[in-house]
Amino acid sequence: MLAIQVLGVHGHKSTNSLMANILTAINDLKLIAKVEEVSDIDHLIEYDISGVPAMVVNGKLAFQKGVPDVADLKLLINLLTKPTQKRKIMKNVLIPTDFSETARNAFLYAQSFLSEDTALMVFHAYHPQIDPDYPYLGTPSEGFFKQKEATVNNWAKRYYPLTDGNVLVKTNLDTELMIASPTLAIVEKSKEMDLIIMGATGETTVLEKTFGSTATYVARNAHCPVLMIPKDYQFRGYKKILYASNIEDFDEPMLQHLIDFTWDYDPEISLVHINKNKTEDYEVVSEDYEQFFRKKTPYLGVKFVKIESNNIIKGLQQYADENEIDLIVMATKHRDWVADIFHKSMTKRMVLNTNVPLLVIHPEDPIV
Repeated sequence: MLAIQVLGVHGHKSTNSLMANILTAINDLKLIAKVEEVSDIDHLIEYDISGVPAMVVNGKLAFQKGVPDVADLKLLINLLTKPTQKRKIMKNVLIPTDFSETARNAFLYAQSFLSEDTALMVFHAYHPQIDPDYPYLGTPSEGFFKQKEATVNNWAKRYYPLTDGNVLVKTNLDTELMIASPTLAIVEKSKEMDLIIMGATGETTVLEKTFGSTATYVARNAHCPVLMIPKDYQFRGYKKILYASNIEDFDEPMLQHLIDFTWDYDPEISLVHINKNKTEDYEVVSEDYEQFFRKKTPYLGVKFVKIESNNIIKGLQQYADENEIDLIVMATKHRDWVADIFHKSMTKRMVLNTNVPLLVIHPEDPIV
């Protein structure tokens, strides 16, 4: 049965209004629910809220310090009462590889959190003119292609499936080799995928320039979300997420990607807006955007943060370090400071310098 707690001051107008709106929303949705008021101060403290009234749905804090209307509450309750089992939204995941330690780590990271029903494809694209192992100057040799194909298959099998003690994390696995520019091949392949997981850098050889620039290009141009994993980073869940956002351009479809991606982890989301300040090195400025987001995304409780900084990337990374962020999320839709990051040079700096996983979402990515 659906359980809802209304946190507030007994008899206060806002508490009564919220209770009435919730009951109307439940009735309209034809749901069976137990709705109770929590007004005892000792019990309110247990919820660790900053203001009332607030609503808790099935143990999850939905919002606080406000009274959404019935329409907003219906959206909220619908979202929060979806089945709690693992959502099979990432059915096809691409793992590009240059056979580096960073690529291996991204492959292991993927196996640590994806559903067993996910189809993983280990993908390698090479161009004879930039492959240092290619001994021929003319048309690609069939023998060399088969050798390369065997290398891809053996690399994938060597690190799959991931064993963690007595736990076997097994997904469906396939491999593919393509003679093409790695950047163009991965972007083209992304049209068939729900997610790309790749290392942020490659080997410290000629391939580093290739794979490093590939990560930058893919981050800006892929047709699905791209998750980039720093070297040696191990999966630890998604308890805290930083969403780098331009408040004015924020919308529900972009946020839905984030909700789908982190559905099983119930994370704390810090929606961070950087105000480019030429004189301020770094300063966190609290700002109340709750009313704005209650209108656009009433179902999600987030922490809103405004930062004054003369360096966008430094500001984001410093906030991530200070707040033990597990995932940085960026969307290429935004037209001001976020768009600046997706210029080639700044994208490369963000991709190569981040010390936590970076998820890049594109506005045209389909919600699956």
